[in-house]
Amino acid sequence: MSKAAGTITGNGALTSFTFSHTLSTTDVAVMVMDSSGNMVICGVQATNSSTVTLTFATAVPNATTYRVVVIG
Repeated sequence: MSKAAGTITGNGALTSFTFSHTLSTTDVAVMVMDSSGNMVICGVQATNSSTVTLTFATAVPNATTYRVVVIG
């Protein structure tokens, strides 16, 4: 099992983010966490074998950074 991690940062307008990984599979588990380590609920779609799309109900506030971990 491999893992990819990184961040996404809101701009106050975007509700959807593309996150790239190098796991070469669509069979992935995704966790999104805020700066306090709390899980953030969002929609997750394995777009292809190297990308997931994260969709939030409302725009991620400007300069808010979430940590993304993809395991596959």
